[in-house]
Amino acid sequence: MNITIINGSNTDAKWLDHENALLSFAKKLETNHQVTLVTIKDLKLNYCTGCWDCWVKTPGVCMHKDDGPGYLKTIVKADMLLYASPIVSGFMSSETKKALDRFIPSVLPLIRPYEGEYHHLKRYDSANTFGVLLFEDMDTDPEAAQIIFENFNRIRKNMRADHFISQLVRPDNMEVLAHEISRY
Repeated sequence: MNITIINGSNTDAKWLDHENALLSFAKKLETNHQVTLVTIKDLKLNYCTGCWDCWVKTPGVCMHKDDGPGYLKTIVKADMLLYASPIVSGFMSSETKKALDRFIPSVLPLIRPYEGEYHHLKRYDSANTFGVLLFEDMDTDPEAAQIIFENFNRIRKNMRADHFISQLVRPDNMEVLAHEISRY
């Protein structure tokens, strides 16, 4: 299985242990899967401006001239797509949000019924499993985590992925998660 992990960590050194554990997590998964770890803060990735050119003028192609095309190819090729993010001010990091917004070219501007709601159609045959790993620390607000999980589940529906993974992670529990994911 092709697993892509998007590291949405910001530059705050507070999350360095989580990032190192995420790297070990990816290496552990590599024993059974093809794994790509993308660290958003290392890319030249502009924020979405909401111009919708990727839907109307240049279907599937963002107007920004940055690392977006490579990023989009990576996420479209994934069978499992996992976003990893710290919780910052009660929400996902700005790096994670930027990465999520830049997947807009991977869906069509058309909507159809899906799971009892209306959601976009896929532009590409992409990930069947979608998820979010939230970095947990002693300040983690369970209500904020739940809101983020619900938000990602709605994104999963727009990506039309059948399976959803949502997990609070600490450096000491990623090994167990790697074992669970290896069963997919």
